[in-house]
Amino acid sequence: PHDRVPLKEMKADWHSCLDNKVGFK
Repeated sequence: PHDRVPLKEMKADWHSCLDNKVGFK
């Protein structure tokens, strides 16, 4: 797995996942 993922990218991905889950409800 990619251990060296930029924090910015990680946060963006996390927010995307969160938004997706919230949008699904």
